[in-house]
Amino acid sequence: FRMASGAGGSAPIEILKPDALARLLKSASEPGTSLLCTTKGDLISSAGSTGSEEMAASVVANAWSTYEKGGEKMQAGKLQTIFVECDDGRIASVLVFPGLVLCMMADKTVALGTLQAKLLALKDHLELNLGQVFAQGA
Repeated sequence: FRMASGAGGSAPIEILKPDALARLLKSASEPGTSLLCTTKGDLISSAGSTGSEEMAASVVANAWSTYEKGGEKMQAGKLQTIFVECDDGRIASVLVFPGLVLCMMADKTVALGTLQAKLLALKDHLELNLGQVFAQGA
């Protein structure tokens, strides 16, 4: 992430650096795959490769989008993590900011608690570092 001047020399703004984001996702996802996507299913960044990142983004985006659209009645329990069990592994996902989902994919040998702990630690780090970027509508 870096600072840059706003339009016309106004206050500095945060800019997202894709390479830095990919390195961060890679460092947290070993030996699996991590990805950041929107609740519309758009893949923003990924690290590691299973060949099914777009499918995973689509599945979790649909789940989180449904949850967000459910309104207060559905969100009363404050869902933290969505797990998806697949034939060849597991996907854990968490909402980082409204409209932004973090996912981690791992094989079935990785315990759900371990997967969730890594996911939530990375979420905390992203919230800290991307908070200003998303607060400014970037």
